[in-house]
Amino acid sequence: MHNVKPLILYATTLLLLVLSCFLLLGSFVVSQDQQPTTTTVDNGKSTTTFEFEPVEFLKLLNFFQRTDQFHPLKDINNRHKKTILNLSKFVLDPVDLQADPQKFSKMLKLVPLTPVELSRLADVFNNVIQKVNQLPNNQIYTHVHPRLPEQDNETIEDRINRLKEFISYLFQLYKTRDYNFQKQQQTQQTDNEIKLLVVGHGPIGFLSAIESSLLLRNVTIMEKRKDYTRDVLFDLYQKPYSQAVEILTEIGFDSEFPEIEIHVEEADDGEDVPSYTMRCQLNQRFLSKILYLMENVNLLYAHQYVSQCAINNDEVGVALVLNSDNRDCQHSLEAMKREEAEDICKNVNQEMVKIPTGQQCQLKRIPFDILIGSDGLYSNVRQSLNIATKEINTFDLSQTIFHDQFINKALIPKITVKPKLNQVALLINFEKDAQGECPNPAIDPSTGDTIDPWKYSFIFDNVRAIFTRFLGNHCNLQILYDFEYGDKVLTRYNEARENTLQKILNSGSGNKNIVIDAEARDIRSSAFGDTIREYDLFNVNATNTNITNNNDNKTPWEEDAFDWEYILKIVNTVLQEKYATVDALKAAIQKHPNSSRRSPVSKYYDMILLNVILQRAERLTHTMPLKNNQKRPFALTILKGDAVAAAHFRLGVGVNNAYIAFGELTQLFQQLINNPQDQANALQKGLEEYEKKATHRWDRLISYMATAMYFESYCNTAVFMSPGDNHFGYQAIHEKDTITQEFVVFETLSQAKRQCQKYDKLSVWWN
Repeated sequence: MHNVKPLILYATTLLLLVLSCFLLLGSFVVSQDQQPTTTTVDNGKSTTTFEFEPVEFLKLLNFFQRTDQFHPLKDINNRHKKTILNLSKFVLDPVDLQADPQKFSKMLKLVPLTPVELSRLADVFNNVIQKVNQLPNNQIYTHVHPRLPEQDNETIEDRINRLKEFISYLFQLYKTRDYNFQKQQQTQQTDNEIKLLVVGHGPIGFLSAIESSLLLRNVTIMEKRKDYTRDVLFDLYQKPYSQAVEILTEIGFDSEFPEIEIHVEEADDGEDVPSYTMRCQLNQRFLSKILYLMENVNLLYAHQYVSQCAINNDEVGVALVLNSDNRDCQHSLEAMKREEAEDICKNVNQEMVKIPTGQQCQLKRIPFDILIGSDGLYSNVRQSLNIATKEINTFDLSQTIFHDQFINKALIPKITVKPKLNQVALLINFEKDAQGECPNPAIDPSTGDTIDPWKYSFIFDNVRAIFTRFLGNHCNLQILYDFEYGDKVLTRYNEARENTLQKILNSGSGNKNIVIDAEARDIRSSAFGDTIREYDLFNVNATNTNITNNNDNKTPWEEDAFDWEYILKIVNTVLQEKYATVDALKAAIQKHPNSSRRSPVSKYYDMILLNVILQRAERLTHTMPLKNNQKRPFALTILKGDAVAAAHFRLGVGVNNAYIAFGELTQLFQQLINNPQDQANALQKGLEEYEKKATHRWDRLISYMATAMYFESYCNTAVFMSPGDNHFGYQAIHEKDTITQEFVVFETLSQAKRQCQKYDKLSVWWN
């Protein structure tokens, strides 16, 4: 017993020594499967160690760099996210509140990394490269997608350096967030516990969440779907038309996608207009990756917003959310009626809700102080608040190059379109060939380039333009009709569809509301370019109806819905390959994703007739009072994106509008953060400024879209961009010179007016 105490003391000392060495090293070990590599950096304070295992790093590299396949749900137990977060703790120093704001980035005001931080990051990745290069090639390709480097001549070292560059941009976001948080803490009278809920994982929702995450500690963004399937293509512009290219550059997009070409278009004045052209889901996946790696952001999937209300005796605002992981729930949900929502909020123990189909769906209540409704054209957020929309049939010409001819803004002419403003377009998706290539567009022999989309209006009297959007996974042909022929095409289509639906209803095989809903959802999905359609057609056995499908699942109504001979004539003019018969043309068209379903209202061909109508929400915001909440007596909802107004699918202004809006939320948040003792007054001031800016932006966007639609569809003219001192630029109206087959800009508005009134006898010009 005499020697026990010294032995215990010795063992304790040894244990403390081991622990102190471990803490001093501050080491991070990804895996113990192989001998780790150690990077040691002397930052002047202590020596720290960051350890990794090469094969594990290759898995991380593949997960984050395959952005076209990226999804947060694929990161099991947040394994790769934890690696990046631990790396940030190793690389980044504490925030310097004395940093020079003049050195922050232009658009997002991001705090740059210091030379020491960049050196640490470089040392880590140099060691990564050294160790990975020692691995056998077969071991590398086991963990890295084979598309790179074998096919693109990009080495593993190139890929690792690109990941390093992306992480350096990401760490600037971390530093900026922490800088803002500490700045807020310097002032004792601040409130940074605002709970933000964003509904919708589209570009608008993601951009709102990124902006918010730099100021707020609690951000949640939810989506009813579980994957990103929107393949619609859009062009993202830089200033002065937008600021999308600049924002994406500051968060590392171009380092991620060097293979995405920056397309250059020519504006009316001959100036180049650089832009990115990409699929919507690629943009979504990249932005979701940024948000997934932000610690203060929570991403939710398979969560469908249905309403909102106050609970706990009007103290807390909550969003009522149904778990849409169940397929029956996801495809049957619409906005919940206010009365039903209030009843649910009174019953705090209710965990399930019965939807119209009879399905029981899991119910959640998510508290929020501010809710961003960015859930699209058919917004449940907007509908749940009873915010009506109105069609836009009257607009002014403030976005044309003629705007400066009117010193008094009140004198700028307005146009009321009668009977209403719309534009009809036919979208056709073609099959790719055996080499995975789209059909080749026709070549203009005079230029050696593809034919200008607007030149087709010289060939076909009732066609205004034809666009071959043969990019990404889509070979999409877009035909824009004039208003008279477009109405005839719509009438024929609707009659064929309605005749078939009526036969189904008469046979007793279908429910009218479900039939109509199926059609509406198909148009909705096709308009947004979904690769997976949103709806399930009602169960109908074709053999029990008076209509039967052909053996190849073709649906007779489609044969009557389109003027196939005229479509054949157009296609044979637009494409190099000529189809001898209508049947040959049909064989070249992609089959609708649901074409295998044996239903007489199924679509066999992946083509859709779109009737573009402009609609706008009557309000941008909604404030729900919380009379028993002493701290923050309100729950605020803000509508954004298509929830406010449907953007024209072709003009590409919708997603660019989202990037233009970046920054508008910041001032509102700062008002609330900096005035915790008087939140009601802070809300009033913040909303006043926000709504002023947002309303002005939406006014211009609506005018821009309406002007293009009217002059293209009703006046037999073309509308091109012309740079100006505002976003989107100004629009130059061009007449057609039938002799030279060129477009010539109208010098005066009166010339354009006479041209329109030649073709359109009903619409009214006034001021």
